[in-house]
Amino acid sequence: MIGTWLFACLAVFSCYWLLVRHRVSYPLVWLVAVIGSSAPFLYRINMGKAMSVAVVLLVAGIHLFFERKYRWLLPLAFVFALAYDMFVLLVAAAVMWTFVVLWSERRIEWRPFVFVAVGSLLGFVINPYFPDNFRL
Repeated sequence: MIGTWLFACLAVFSCYWLLVRHRVSYPLVWLVAVIGSSAPFLYRINMGKAMSVAVVLLVAGIHLFFERKYRWLLPLAFVFALAYDMFVLLVAAAVMWTFVVLWSERRIEWRPFVFVAVGSLLGFVINPYFPDNFRL
């Protein structure tokens, strides 16, 4: 019960921290928007599952994208693949980041996608449930 509360608070705090860290205007307004956005989201984040940890890991990944510290994406993707079945969310974020950099800076930034893909693949294979988790 304490873990559920702790990880749910950590998920909301990590979203707020990302806003403050990157100097987004009116972070308290955005915090209210996150908290009041969806009742089903708040219900699921308060369950004792890995969803709130996944939000924290996604926020950490987004921060690493913005800071362009791509090497740290490999261990983050590895842990994310072990922690949550929807680790493809981080892969999708890396693909989107690659396309955004290509569109805005007119260059191909391949490192974030490669580090996330390798980390996710390692986390998927080095898993105690490896042959069975492929069906999921």
